[in-house]
Amino acid sequence: MAPYELKNFVSSETNVVVLIVANEPQCNEVCFGGEEGNNLESLLAPGSCVFLCSTVAAQWVKGAYERLAKKEIQFADCPMSGGPVRAANGELTIMASGEEATLAYVDPILQAMGKEVHIIQGGPGMGNTAKMAHQLLADAHIALSGEAMALAAKAGLDVQ
Repeated sequence: MAPYELKNFVSSETNVVVLIVANEPQCNEVCFGGEEGNNLESLLAPGSCVFLCSTVAAQWVKGAYERLAKKEIQFADCPMSGGPVRAANGELTIMASGEEATLAYVDPILQAMGKEVHIIQGGPGMGNTAKMAHQLLADAHIALSGEAMALAAKAGLDVQ
């Protein structure tokens, strides 16, 4: 049994769930795990929406979208970037993908959360694909910056 009772927070009257957890296993647990009546798949009514902001594998996103679609639950793939300070100021960068009608449905939330909202074409999973590409670029810049500093230090430059 999950260490929480999701049914205390979500019901068939819930319109949108903004899901922000650390990883894919947590997404899976909240969406599909646990006992019947304690996950989003069994609690949400047709027409409601799961708005995923976590960074997870695109394949997981596509599977979740297909599974929730069978219950007529909408799914928006909207990973974000920016950290806690930008989040507190509503200045996140969001890479949103999904069905056009679903993205229109959650647009007020997107606009409240994000300073830069990028609509990524191609359906659910493409938002997380764009986020992964973004992360690779950021990681490459960090690694190259370290190499540049090491070269400068070895050449005798004051790296301060």
